[in-house]
Amino acid sequence: MLKRGRSAPFVDPSQTALKSRHIWLTSASRSVLSASAEPARVSDREALFFPAIPAVEHILIDPAGLQHVLLRGNGLVLQLEISGADIVREPVRLSIVTGGAGLLERTVSHLMDLRRILLTNHAQTQTPRWTARTLNRRDSLVVFDCLAAGGTEREAGSILYGDAAVARDWRHGSIRQRIRRDRLRAESFIFGGYRALLE
Repeated sequence: MLKRGRSAPFVDPSQTALKSRHIWLTSASRSVLSASAEPARVSDREALFFPAIPAVEHILIDPAGLQHVLLRGNGLVLQLEISGADIVREPVRLSIVTGGAGLLERTVSHLMDLRRILLTNHAQTQTPRWTARTLNRRDSLVVFDCLAAGGTEREAGSILYGDAAVARDWRHGSIRQRIRRDRLRAESFIFGGYRALLE
């Protein structure tokens, strides 16, 4: 039981600020961008639907109804304090609240950070392209894991290519040879000391 007036930390104190993923109280932080939200029209291209934005880590709503959004991307962290329409239920249009001429420079800096966070996360959400080498390594590790778990080469083939393809091709086709090559490639990779390199 904690002593009166004491409370447990909201985050692990051994972590850095970036890793702890905390939400700032607006009175205690200069890293908060204030905005107001209004419902967007269906045809509005500038509408934002916050639950669909990959950079969003938290959406918290305080007792006063203010919505606090923590965004993270490209090594940057930014918190939005949003009043107005419910950003979780519907797409909204945001209007930035500068808070006066004295805070204009800080607001511009926050907007630049917001742009970098959103652009970076948009690029990261695009499906990465597999190269022939990465596909080979992925397949090799799948085969190795299947065999290590007690499966057979045929079962590994079913995981990679599907039951129908294996039933049709296993005896006279190329899937069996591919699985064997994958097993040999995985063994040379795994037993070649890559784990020591990672450590």
